[in-house]
Amino acid sequence: MTRRPGPLPFALNIAVTNAWVSQLFDQELQKRGVVPFQSGTLMVLHREQPVTPSDLQAVMGVPSTTLRNRLNELVAAGLVERVPNPDDGRSHLLCTTAAAQPAVRASLAAGRRVEKLLAERGIVLEGFGDRLDELRATTKELATGPLSTGRNAATTGPW
Repeated sequence: MTRRPGPLPFALNIAVTNAWVSQLFDQELQKRGVVPFQSGTLMVLHREQPVTPSDLQAVMGVPSTTLRNRLNELVAAGLVERVPNPDDGRSHLLCTTAAAQPAVRASLAAGRRVEKLLAERGIVLEGFGDRLDELRATTKELATGPLSTGRNAATTGPW
């Protein structure tokens, strides 16, 4: 098979890079005994708490069914709790539990390890987070309509 010359298109390049960074992060999580699919949702929820499910979905950019399934698994595992929302009786807030703290700490350590491994290979990450924040905010503004779901929307991430 002959490789075509030139760089990958940007969106494809970032998607493929995401997949490989996620693989590396998953490996570091597994070394620390953290279930990879729980880590992403748990870390974002921990940072944003207390948060409504819809506000968490807006931050994460995942379909509501995906988020609902992840949250149900985290609640069943005792890592997340639903508490009444004092501002809206029809809604609830999500918070991490004391049992989640070891997984959160291990996830943060795994993230630092990934950064260290990349730095050891000469990947300069200083300022990169700010650029990713800008990229995420801009793409969020540009993406319209409901989030893609189902088999034809195989977006990946640590969710």
